[in-house]
Formats: sequence, C-alpha cells, structure tokens
Amino acid sequence: MKILLFELEAIESRIASCPRGVPNRVHALRLRRFFNISHQLLVASRQAQALQELADGYFTNSRNIVESVRCTVVEKAQVPGHKQPGKSEVKIEPVEAQEAPEYKAWRENISRYIRVQARPRWRATKGAFGDALPVIPFDSYRASPASIEEQKQALISALRTEDPHAVMQVVLSLADLQEGVPSMLLSLSPASFSEVLRCMDPKHFVGRQMELYKTVSTWSMRSLGLSKKFGRDEYNLFSTLFLSHVKNIMDARQRKWPFTLSDYKYMLRCARSIGHAGAAEEIWRSLTKPVQIWRDPVTKTVKRSTLSPDTECYNLYLDAKCWGDNVNPDQRQRLRVIPDNLIPRHWDKVPHTLGGHRVGLVQGVKRKVAKVFQQMITEGVLGNEETFRLLIIAFAREGDMAGVEAILKRVWAIDVPTLMTTNDPPPAMRYDPRSPFYPSRHFLFTLCHAYGINNNIPAALRLVDHVSRQYSIPVPIDAWEELLEWTFVLTRKKSTSSKRYDRERVPMYTGREIGQLPPQAVTSLWQTMISEPYNVQPTLKMYNVFITNLAYRQRFGEMQKRMEEAREVLKKDVLALSRKNVALNTSIRHQAPKHIIEKQVRDYVLAHLHVGRNRQYVKRWVRLLLSQGTKHLWDSENWLFQTIPDIVRKWSLFLPDRIRYQVLTGEVSLNGQIKEEQKRRAIRRAQRGVGTRRLAMDGPLVKKLR
Repeated sequence: MKILLFELEAIESRIASCPRGVPNRVHALRLRRFFNISHQLLVASRQAQALQELADGYFTNSRNIVESVRCTVVEKAQVPGHKQPGKSEVKIEPVEAQEAPEYKAWRENISRYIRVQARPRWRATKGAFGDALPVIPFDSYRASPASIEEQKQALISALRTEDPHAVMQVVLSLADLQEGVPSMLLSLSPASFSEVLRCMDPKHFVGRQMELYKTVSTWSMRSLGLSKKFGRDEYNLFSTLFLSHVKNIMDARQRKWPFTLSDYKYMLRCARSIGHAGAAEEIWRSLTKPVQIWRDPVTKTVKRSTLSPDTECYNLYLDAKCWGDNVNPDQRQRLRVIPDNLIPRHWDKVPHTLGGHRVGLVQGVKRKVAKVFQQMITEGVLGNEETFRLLIIAFAREGDMAGVEAILKRVWAIDVPTLMTTNDPPPAMRYDPRSPFYPSRHFLFTLCHAYGINNNIPAALRLVDHVSRQYSIPVPIDAWEELLEWTFVLTRKKSTSSKRYDRERVPMYTGREIGQLPPQAVTSLWQTMISEPYNVQPTLKMYNVFITNLAYRQRFGEMQKRMEEAREVLKKDVLALSRKNVALNTSIRHQAPKHIIEKQVRDYVLAHLHVGRNRQYVKRWVRLLLSQGTKHLWDSENWLFQTIPDIVRKWSLFLPDRIRYQVLTGEVSLNGQIKEEQKRRAIRRAQRGVGTRRLAMDGPLVKKLR
C-alpha cells in the first residue's frame, strides 16, 4: 500500500501539467478515484461496526455489513467450491434484507412522491403540495393511538422533535377520532392547546411556497405545472389543503372547548398567510360576536363570555384584506393605479384579473380598512407601525396619495412635498427602537409598493433613502425588487396595437402613459443598487427584469454579459439542489428518522422548483436575445455568422425546439438538442442511480428513453 501511495503521489504531481487527452493523466485520475473509494469503504466499515451489530437470523455472522454505503464485504475463501486466493475481495452487493418491509414500502412511496413533484407534467396532474402535507406521502398517514396515555406520549414525542409537520400529523390523527372516543386533543387545557398551535405556524406549511409563487408569472405557472387550483375562489392546492387541515382540527376542538383569543389569532394568521379574505371575514365575525355561549367541560354548566380583539388581531385581519391579491399572478400585475384598472373595479361584476380588491365608496378597500381602523379607535385599541403600514396600502390602492402623505406626516413627521423640493429636509420623528411606531424593513417595502403602483418612482426612491438614513434601516432586498419591477413597468412604451376603442371607435384613455420614465432608468437604478453604499447582490428575479429591459432597448452586448452573471447565480442554486439530493440519499441509506427524511424531501422539492423557475428565466432570455437580435440586426454579418452560432453553443441547454432566422442568402433552421440531451442525462442518472432508488438498465423507463 505504501508503494501504491508513493506512485499515486508521483503521478498526481504531474496531473496539473498534463493536458487533457494524455494517458498518464487518465491513469492518475483513476488511481486517485480508486484509492478514495477504498478509503471511504474502510472508514464506513469501521463506523458501521461501532454503531450497529446485527446478531439474529441470517445476519448472525454478518458483522461487516456496511450500512452507510449499502454494500457487503464477502470473503471469497468462505464460498464453497472456490479456491482461496490468499486475500479477501471487496464485493459490492445491495443489502435489501436490512430494511424492514414497512420501511422499504415507505421508501418507495417517498421515491414516487419525489418523481411526481419534480416533473412539471406530473405535478400539473397531481398538484403541487409544497409543505402542506403533514406526512409524506399522505398514504402513510397513521391512525391515532387508542388510549389517552398513548396519545399523550405520541404528542410529546412529536413536540420533542421540534418538527411542525410531525406535530401536525399527531394533532390531525387526534382530530379524526370519532365523537365520543377519548381524545387527547379535547383533554388539553386552553393554554396548552394554544401552545400546540404555535408549533404549527402557517409559515412552516405555506410560507416558502407562497414566496415562490409571488415571483412566478402566469405563463411560468403553466410551464412548471403549478396552475392547478381548487375551489370557487381558485386557490392553490397546497393552500386549500392546509386550510382544510386547520378546519378539521378546530372543528374537533370546538366540540368541547370554546376558542380563545390566541386560537382566533392562529386562524387569522392562517387566512392571512394564503391571502384568503373570505376566510378572514368569517373568522372575524365569529371573534366579534357580542356573547359566546359554551358549556364548561368540568362543571357541565352553560357559560357566557366575550372576547375583545387586540392590536395583533386587527393587524392580521387588515393584512388579509389589503394583500389578498398579491399572491395571484393574474391579479398581481394589475395593481397599477390607472383608469384602465380602476374603472372596472367599480363594476358590479369585476373581471377575474381585477377581483383582488374593489374601489369606491361602498365596497372599496379604503373604506373597509378605514371602518375597521375607526372601530379599533372606538374600542380603545392602540395601533402600531404595522397598522399604519396597512392603512398606507389601503389608501394607495385607490390612488389617495394625499391620505398617504397625511399619515406619513402625522405619525413620522415626514413631509413628502418638502422632501421632494429641498435637499435639506427636516428630520423625521424620533422614536426609541423599542417603540411600536419605530419603522421596520417592511415599512420601506410598503413605501416602494405604494408609490410604485401610483407611478411615482422618484418619490419612492427619495422616501426610501430618507427613511433609511433617519432610522438606520438597511434597505431590504424585497424593496429593491419592488422598485426595479415598477421602474421597468413605467419604462415600457405604450404599444399602438394595444389601443382600446369604445363603440364609436374613439380611442379610450387608459392612463398607461402616466409616470412614464426613460428606458435607461432601469440601468440607472441598477447601478445605484449594486454600488456603494448598498452593494446589493441581485437575485434571478432582478436579473430577469434588467435583462428584459436591455432586450427591448437593443443592448444585446450588455444583455449577454448580464446573462453570464445570472448564469453563475443559477449554478449556485443547482449546486444547492445537488447537495440537498446527496443529503437526502445519505439519510435514506442510514435509515434516519422519518420526520428528518420528510423534511429533506420538502427542501429538495422546493429547491427543484426554484431551479425550474430560474431555468424558465434563462430560456426566456435566450428566446428574447435570438428574436429581438435577429429582428433588429438582420443585415449584420457579424450577428448572423458569429454571434448566433456562439449563442447556440453557449446556451444549448436553454434553446427552443427550433431556431429559424433569415440570412442574406436564405433561411437557417436549427433543431434544439435539449430533448436529446435530457434523454442522455436520464440514462446516465439511471446508470448511477438518483433520488431514492436506482433504475434497472433494462427497465421500461430506460428502454423508452433509448
């Protein structure tokens, strides 16, 4: 072995100087790979011997089973009819007998779930579950233990894991018990039940998926298989599933106990997390009942009680009213305050793309929010910074910027007209950082959104800079994204083909030219954002906005540079996805606890969705580059005979199925190789095994790919 190591080091020392194709380099790499694998097998074997010894059944003499690498060390000298060669040989064999039948079936279900959730076509058919499932797969959902003591131990064990999904699984199983059967869910005191609900915060079940959906357009939703919706209000599958779970738990609890204020806060938080204004309205009506009648489970007497909402309850209710249309991609793009969007919101029957909120004196969002705020003052409940942020959003939705400026001046002493006309504005109101009125980073995003949808980007920039300096608040990344997006919207020129006419064929005033900015405004904002003192690291969403602006401005050289920068960001996401895949496979090989593997499955599926969304961005950029470049540079020989072939070579994995463009001597038609490359990748993955199982090389999937 020492001689082998010496030769290996001698050969490796020449690897750096050997160009590709030299045989010595190949031999050195093979030796190094063999040595690393052998060393890993030896270390894993020793670790496995120290961790576990199987001493029953057919495994009495199998003390060298290496569970971490799923292989077996077999001594050929012990095989009958075989001559002893003098040395033992390491033979790689699958150890299927180590797994219990139940665990093996569960592992296969996990593999099936990953395949469904990782493929857009299957995801569109079955639906994207996200983090909403309490247990993966849902078929493995287990019934609740029979006795109260067993139920108590199951709940305590789930709480000790600190996994919200494990807690949700146990609580759901308790809620499914028939009425009259002893249930731990009904034995918990109100304070204990509220603490259990706190462990099941909606951010763990719908938070990450909602953040992803906010960055996906309608077209990308269909391409990624995320457009499946349910219910009259067309909410996503994971949102509907999560609300149904919460409803089952609350209905079971209400059989014996009335809801406390903490329980109502949890339900409002769930409705707010998915933007369900209707559910928030029903919960609020139940909360604000004059008298709640219930039967005491101990004394069996009828009691009456009243609940008074506090500041957090009001804020959750107002949040559901103000931000309900921000999670729907069809409605999110129609928030701009112009006549083309405001007039239909006055109608009795509002179009679907404008149905997120209403305007007007009767059903307008400003009137509803102001009414709740007036009720809040009447009840003697004090507001905080979040309350006034929601008021700003409600006023901005209807274009009442005078009301927004009045709120800013009265609460924070920010005079917007003076701020826009002088370089030395008066200081803002001084608050202690612990004050309920001290601005947060969400306050900066609110200002960007309010002034962005009202076509006033200069005021938004001035306000954000002023508040950030006055209160020492760093500008968050979501505020920059909001500024960049609305700046891009205001730089788009109005198309003559998109004019709308009335019945007399008179052009209708849509107001799309309000707040128009020069096309280079996006570049100016980009340079400000990535320079001192902000030094923002752009996200793929920001690159998507900037690269699209460059394409419409015919800045194809700079566009290609930004695409290369964005590709590096995409590579980091792909690397993170690969690491999650490796961590998942390692946990399955080690037979880690199920709740840990399920968490890793959720992380892997979400990372896969992120990569899929980012790849959609890059594919769109390549299509724009080819279409816009060929449209404007059709007579440039450099573009036709040098740039386009370079684009095809560099971005081959993101090309459309067919590329056609005119040249001086005719037409060029190219077929994209992405489908063939995907087939080759699938076969290579089947050879080495991916995900949670290994495909047989003579299986139907590989035959179909071939």
